[in-house]
Order: sequence, then C-alpha cells, then structure tokens
Amino acid sequence: MTSLRGALRRSEREGFTFVHAFDDDAVIAGQGTLGLEILQQQRILRRCAPIGGGGLIGGMACAIKETNPKVKVFGVQPARLPSMKGRDCRGGGPSR
Repeated sequence: MTSLRGALRRSEREGFTFVHAFDDDAVIAGQGTLGLEILQQQRILRRCAPIGGGGLIGGMACAIKETNPKVKVFGVQPARLPSMKGRDCRGGGPSR
C-alpha cells in the first residue's frame, strides 16, 4: 500500500479532511505567497526553487511570473534524488 492510499483510507475511515501536500490547487496557491514575499523583500531577476512534488515551485513560479514576467525561475533538486528527472516541461528530457 502506498502512503497516499493509506492516508486516503484513514481520512475516510476517521472522517478527516485530506489535504494533499502538493497536488492541490489551494495548496499551490498558498505556496505562491512565498514567491510574493520574496518579491516584496528583494529585487530579483532570478530565483531558484526546490523541486520535490512540484507544489512549491508551481506556486512560487506562478506568483512570481504573474507579478514580474521578467524574473526567471529555476527548479533545483539534489542529484541523488531526481524526482523530476525526465519531466522537462518542453518534453525534451531533464534540463541541465
């Protein structure tokens, strides 16, 4: 059993509300507030954001690019834990 299935079962069994850690529009929007705070505190042209499940970078990039389209947002991840390897948005494989 995956941890996701286990969490969904438990939330149903015990009447909990399940909130996905990254695959949820409201969570991504909330994480976008981090990008807005960064823009308020620093004048930046480039921003690196960690990639795990994609929620944090998704929210940050959306908020930052909507506010200032000139800012470049780069996703970074540890070489030993490449969760996004092969998932380049352009379909051309991992970016280097």
